[in-house]
Amino acid sequence: MKFQIIKLSNDLLQANAFNHFTDKDLEALKKAMQLMSLEYLIETWYKADFFCSWKAEQLLMPCNQVLYTMGLPTLSCLVENELDF
Repeated sequence: MKFQIIKLSNDLLQANAFNHFTDKDLEALKKAMQLMSLEYLIETWYKADFFCSWKAEQLLMPCNQVLYTMGLPTLSCLVENELDF
């Protein structure tokens, strides 16, 4: 199960799915975030240089929306506060 979740999150990253999020993608991401540690996902996204991209806000918006609806801090907020994982 853990392997499938890691593969899912990596597939979403590799496909640059943030530009073309479907409801199915959002549900998959939401499920992955519930089952995996949020720290792992933030670290993965950070290493993928999404935060350094000029499209960062556009890329993070769907993720932040999912996190917000789950009652969690948004990725932008965590990065601004320079939390290390």
